[in-house]
Amino acid sequence: MKKLLKSAGTPPRVMITDKRSHGAARAKMGFFVEHRQHRALNNRAENSHQPTRQRGGS
Repeated sequence: MKKLLKSAGTPPRVMITDKRSHGAARAKMGFFVEHRQHRALNNRAENSHQPTRQRGGS
């Protein structure tokens, strides 16, 4: 996680994860950002990277 945040350039405002352990790691590294741990929020972030589905008409 340290490497990922370093490559981002600017510190994040909100961190969305599905693992509870990331909150402890974030606190240990000294990042004071809002940590959202709801499953649906992470799914939404992951789905934004998917291509749009085409409509299959008959």
